[in-house]
Amino acid sequence: MSDDSMATETATTAPLPPTLWEAASAVLLTKGQAVAEAVSDQLDTDGRPNNNFDAVMGADLLYSNITINSFMIGIHARLLRDTPAFAFNPDPTFGASCLTKTVAETTGAIYAATT
Repeated sequence: MSDDSMATETATTAPLPPTLWEAASAVLLTKGQAVAEAVSDQLDTDGRPNNNFDAVMGADLLYSNITINSFMIGIHARLLRDTPAFAFNPDPTFGASCLTKTVAETTGAIYAATT
């Protein structure tokens, strides 16, 4: 194989580097993505199923007044670590209000309270 054909082969098979926009958009989360991932990840961490959006946080997933607040603290920490970081600062009454909500409703409430 000649040097010319090797150079052509290498040039055509080497992947192109991503543009700055492609690289940035691959790691930057929207608020909705960040909240959905944080809820799913925290449910998983807590040993609860993260694939049933109709499950009620208290009755079905067995969160209590104490454990729902731990769940919310986990969401808070996860959202702060995201890129970009999002602010979610629930008080104890916020967690308690989610005990009768489904996972989907709780996710929506967290989304609304996140900046």
